[in-house]
Amino acid sequence: MNSLRLNFENLRQGIFKDVFGALEAGFREFGIDYYIIGAFARDLWLEDNKRLPDRRATLDLDLAIYIAEWQQYDSLKQYLHEVHGFVLDKEPYRLNSSDGLILDLIPFGGVEKSHQVYLDGNPPVQLSVFGTKEVVGHPSRPVCDEAHFLVATPGLAGKGP
Repeated sequence: MNSLRLNFENLRQGIFKDVFGALEAGFREFGIDYYIIGAFARDLWLEDNKRLPDRRATLDLDLAIYIAEWQQYDSLKQYLHEVHGFVLDKEPYRLNSSDGLILDLIPFGGVEKSHQVYLDGNPPVQLSVFGTKEVVGHPSRPVCDEAHFLVATPGLAGKGP
């Protein structure tokens, strides 16, 4: 078993267990491709590297999600809120679980314009998604309990074609 899969199984059974279950259901329901990014992806890759100093445990999960149209994104957030009890945040891309975990759903794909996404909020939010398609274009695919997760692969930055 490769270390990425082992690390993912270990982290998935921890504090994010319920969050992953809700996300898997929501992404299946709405046919959304998703990629684990950010500190959680970093921790998956570095978990068993004993030569590195200890890092703070992250209490947030960042996902780049391929969204064809805004209705799909809004429906996913509403589903996670109504069916799985996530609380919508003032940041239009963020949800909070009942146990204090933070979930950031960063949309890209069909909804982006010039590598930007514009989210309704008060105030509205503009996010750069520059490079997202390139980073998620070569993900690692650990399989865990029949679930397939796509994890951003480190080391692709700076590599040309």
